[in-house]
Amino acid sequence: MPTSSSKTEYLDQLIEEASDRLFSLILQKQYHYQGIETKDKVQNHDQLIAEFSELRGQSFAFPFIPSGNGHGPFIEDISGQIKMDLTSGLGPNLIGYSHPLQIRSQLEAAEVNMTSQNNLFPSQSAAKLGQKLIEAAQGSKLKHFWFTGNGTMANEHALRLALLNTPSKNRVLIFDGSFTGRSLAMSELSQINKPSIDGHFKIDFISYDNPLDQLESLWLKYPNQFSVICFELIQGHAGVRHLPTEIIHDVVRWCKNKNILIWIDEVQTIGRTTELFAFQTFGIQSYVDIVTVGKALNISGILFNSQLRPKETFFGGTLCGGTANIIYAEKLLHYLTQGNFYGKSGRIASLEKKFFTKLKQIHDQLGSNIIDDIVCQGTLISFKIGDGSFEKTCQFLKVLFENGIIGFLGQKDHCKIRLLIPISLRDEHISQIFLIITKSLSSVFGD
Repeated sequence: MPTSSSKTEYLDQLIEEASDRLFSLILQKQYHYQGIETKDKVQNHDQLIAEFSELRGQSFAFPFIPSGNGHGPFIEDISGQIKMDLTSGLGPNLIGYSHPLQIRSQLEAAEVNMTSQNNLFPSQSAAKLGQKLIEAAQGSKLKHFWFTGNGTMANEHALRLALLNTPSKNRVLIFDGSFTGRSLAMSELSQINKPSIDGHFKIDFISYDNPLDQLESLWLKYPNQFSVICFELIQGHAGVRHLPTEIIHDVVRWCKNKNILIWIDEVQTIGRTTELFAFQTFGIQSYVDIVTVGKALNISGILFNSQLRPKETFFGGTLCGGTANIIYAEKLLHYLTQGNFYGKSGRIASLEKKFFTKLKQIHDQLGSNIIDDIVCQGTLISFKIGDGSFEKTCQFLKVLFENGIIGFLGQKDHCKIRLLIPISLRDEHISQIFLIITKSLSSVFGD
């Protein structure tokens, strides 16, 4: 009679064989989606969009509901139309859709006894992922990682941790145009709401114009009252912008000299610049105290140094993340760090150069009154259309969508087209992208 362990081993073998077969079939199915396709909408498509919008209490930016099918940069909607998604699903799909890592992660997760991991008794895969993140933060003093349910909560934990470790200080520095999330506290930092949490902390906003002069002025006004600076090294919501590297170094050195903690918000940037972390790209790894991550990893969390480790129970929250997400994040980190993605000759640097070159060619051909203010930082791309008005920018985004490309809006002083391109783009995709961009510009501004 077979033992319990031998029966388990037999079942494990059957599951592995079935999983390999299912993996192959899913990949074959999704690989079919290799190009933009425009079809007549199904009869009830607009009705479904309207009903879903009513359910959400807010309309959609685009009339598009994914079908669950797609591959690489391509995604299908329920009407059979296929678009090229240059937002990476607002960030999470760094490597595109239906990548083998994604499929394999979900199949492996199906064998696990829970769909979501928790912070009470997280799995071994969660421990492995945390360790890999710490190892990847080369050159820093980051030693600990805690999972949070989303990027906003990661930033909430970062703010709380900073204030906990500086009990006599309650002022927070942040640059204009930063976006840290949509909770009450994060909305204050993102200037979505007017500051109103005066009892907990005070916020001082800095502009990109002569930041050191502003910091000195604030210090004279509020000496020794600053707990932390929240630094989104590349601002996405503001239209993909960043300070020059030397100014970034000046700012973090000034803060360190004043014993102000350095919190780097990498919820959007991790994986997307020419090094895994943006703080490595700008060479400030030795300065960072707290780093928040999310989006491309498909999980979120906070890294921090040993000096900030709470002496008593401090962190909480139920969810680490979905089991498939944690398995995927571990595989993704291995894939990115072991592959040829980073460095001056890496894949991301190559994509950055190709997009800037192509956009600059359109600029030189059509003029700065049509396309201008081009920024390419890794896979974060932005450019201004016409006068940068909200109306003209949205008009272009609509035409771009109709022609087969999904982009989105970045806005600060003026609007910009904002892209988060997937690293699965091939040269033929890039050629098609710029043919469509040129065609869309002609539609909006005339030949």
